[in-house]
Formats: sequence, structure tokens, C-alpha cells
Amino acid sequence: MLFRSVHAAFEDRKGRLWFAATDYLLELDGAVWKRHRLPSGLRTHATQTASVMESPDGRVVVDCLAQDQTDLMLQFDPRSGGFQAIQLPEGRQIVLMTPRKSGGLWAVTEAENVPGFRLEIYDGKGLTPFLDLAQPEQWDGGDLRSIIERPNGELWFGGINGGCLYRGGHLTHPFVK
Repeated sequence: MLFRSVHAAFEDRKGRLWFAATDYLLELDGAVWKRHRLPSGLRTHATQTASVMESPDGRVVVDCLAQDQTDLMLQFDPRSGGFQAIQLPEGRQIVLMTPRKSGGLWAVTEAENVPGFRLEIYDGKGLTPFLDLAQPEQWDGGDLRSIIERPNGELWFGGINGGCLYRGGHLTHPFVK
């Protein structure tokens, strides 16, 4: 089995390795490889190295791009072998997901023609809003690329144009002089 482009990987709770490989989600269980073809018209998000991770319920979340370049998060169920789109309210799209220390996943959602983003908690069933950074004075970092969650509860956000810190219910911009 030869794949030229593998750009994200993780190990699940059962010790299986998962790889985002453009048109496929690859699974290595011991010495057995399985290929799971993504639904037609979708491919894995090649520029995000954390684009495949485990959902709280054991399914595999995969960040995909549609042909029109919109982001779409899928969940793959290893038991059934099927993919299902994660449904979002209010016409939003998920642009980034990352594991959350206290369980679940952080999901960054955006709405078309609305600045900034909303940080939500994904529990494997649905999304719960946590923090809305929709005003330019709150977030002017452009495309969000990373979230770091510290043990003390701080959240650091990094984007292509800068970043900010969320601590104790308040935002600060330590990168601004």
C-alpha cells in the first residue's frame, strides 16, 4: 500500500494508528492496514497537521475540504465503517479542532462574512459555545492555526497575523507592543 501524502496522524485509545492521506483515512491495527475512502468530493485538509483525532466516543474526527474549499468535519465510526458529517447550527463551519484536556474537543467555528471565530466544546454529540471572539478588537490574528490549553486553564490562540491569551474570563494581547 503506497500513499504519497500523509499529513496528519494520531494513536487512539485502543492503540490503532490513524493517518489522514488525501482521499483516504488509513488505519493501522497491529500489522493490519485498512483504507477508508472519504466520501466523493472530499479530501483531507493537507495544510493542518492536527486534522485527524479521536472523538470522545471513540470515533475518528477528520478535517476535510470540499471541492468549493469549505471546511467540513467528518466522524468515522470504526465499528460500522461509515463517515458522518458533524452538523453545525446557524450555517457555521468548523475550521479547526483540537483535543480538550478535560474531555471532548475544542472546535473553532466561523460564520460567512462575520469576523473572528467562536470557540465551542464538542462532546461527540454536539457543540456547546464557550467563547465568542467576533469583534476585531478581540481577534485580529487572521486564520486561527493553533490553540494551546495550559493546565491552569489558560488558552493561547495563534493565527497567521498574531494571537491572544484567554485567562480568567478575559482576553489579552501579549504579542502587541
